[in-house]
Amino acid sequence: EPAEALLCVESGRLLGYVLYGPQSDPRRPEPGELFELYVAPERARQGIGRRLMLAIAADAQLRGWQPLLAWAWVSNREAHKFYLAIGAEACGQRV
Repeated sequence: EPAEALLCVESGRLLGYVLYGPQSDPRRPEPGELFELYVAPERARQGIGRRLMLAIAADAQLRGWQPLLAWAWVSNREAHKFYLAIGAEACGQRV
């Protein structure tokens, strides 16, 4: 099954997007995966990422892709804070 994309566009300008779909690693227990989440730097901390994540939640649930696994580099502290703030749980660390 291919990945899904959701875009956030304002006046023809891309402000953010999310790519999600079925788990890419069959060894993982989570049925879904968040492949990419992007918000334009100048629009960060304005709720775009949160709204994108809320918008895909129902669709992922209907497709049986919940919970979604999201990866973030260990050094990407902003991503860690964001995911924890929206209710994600840390599931491990790989360096």
